[in-house]
Amino acid sequence: MKRDDYQFNQTTPAFFIQGPSLFARFVFLAILAIALIITDSRLQYLKAFRTQVETYLHPLSLMANAPMELFGKADYYLKSQQQLLDENKALRNKLLKANVDVQSVHVLQRENDQLRNLSKLAGRHQQKQILAEILHATSNQSVREIVINRGTAHHVELGAAIIDANGVVGQVTRLYPQTSLVTLITNPAMEIPVMVARNGLRAIAFGKGHSNLLEIPFLPANIDIKVGDQLVTSGIDFVYPPGFAIGRVETINVEPGAGYIRIHCSVAGGVDFNRHVMVVNPMPQSGIEDPQYLEEETTQAEKQIEPAVGRVPYRSQGVIRVSD
Repeated sequence: MKRDDYQFNQTTPAFFIQGPSLFARFVFLAILAIALIITDSRLQYLKAFRTQVETYLHPLSLMANAPMELFGKADYYLKSQQQLLDENKALRNKLLKANVDVQSVHVLQRENDQLRNLSKLAGRHQQKQILAEILHATSNQSVREIVINRGTAHHVELGAAIIDANGVVGQVTRLYPQTSLVTLITNPAMEIPVMVARNGLRAIAFGKGHSNLLEIPFLPANIDIKVGDQLVTSGIDFVYPPGFAIGRVETINVEPGAGYIRIHCSVAGGVDFNRHVMVVNPMPQSGIEDPQYLEEETTQAEKQIEPAVGRVPYRSQGVIRVSD
């Protein structure tokens, strides 16, 4: 066979056969797609087919979206948890602040009540009266002393009586320019003339120290006094105004074979519960009462004590004392 015949019979492989161009294919497919869209929208031919395809592809869609949904839920849970913790903390802080405010209101209301009661007491007597605040108690509790924020700069006088809304608290025993030292009536060195409100019986009460009690010793066994009797100031010492509450008779102890009794009384006024007190300067010892009447009252008080103790009473600084 000749070379020319061989070249004439050789054919080009199908792989290299050139078909329609890419642009022609694109135009054809685009027209076909548009025709299918128009046909489907008008005649709904592919609706059933599309429904079947969506049914079969739905599990795959769920599986594909599962990681994102899981991540979103976890993020929402963590944010919600943190938000709840922050809100809980904020609410706790608000509750704590509200409780503090409520307690402050209760304290202020209590102080207002005390001040109101003190203002009522202020109108009962003509002596100079000064409102004071308790700063602190002395470190030695056995001596029963406190410090108030009024002194000589506020015209407080030595020996002034200290009274709260419930009764007598103590007496000013030391003065400073801005403060004063107050010895409570329960101090063992303190003594105060008292009177039984029920029958006018007068006596001298002594402090008992840390027990927060007063003691009236050496009274006759047949004296008219009972448990529960209210004790008030008699006013014969010109220090404590008459009629202020001192305390209440708690126990009456009969001394065997001695013929006298020993009385213990609770204290009406108390610095442990009150913050404000009233300073009442001593009464002037002239022009208050008729001297003859005062002498008769003092003699009567001495006669009530003398038979029980068998000792000679004497007066010092307006307070009846019993000599040892």
